[in-house]
Amino acid sequence: MVFTLGLYSFYWVYKTNCYLKDDLGKDVSPGIRTFLMIIPIANIIVFYQTLEDMNQFIKQEKKLNLLILQV
Repeated sequence: MVFTLGLYSFYWVYKTNCYLKDDLGKDVSPGIRTFLMIIPIANIIVFYQTLEDMNQFIKQEKKLNLLILQV
């Protein structure tokens, strides 16, 4: 926190949401989600939504891997 002055969280949210949008095809707006990180209550909601989207992707990958292993 001392070295990045809290800016890394904004970078992480932006890059993670870019990954969700570009690579995984999720309908998210990285710029809006990053901007909402400034607003006190909205930042909790945005962080939760980002983690939920990533968790959903992880669950899909596990199902796909299990299906491949069964074949």
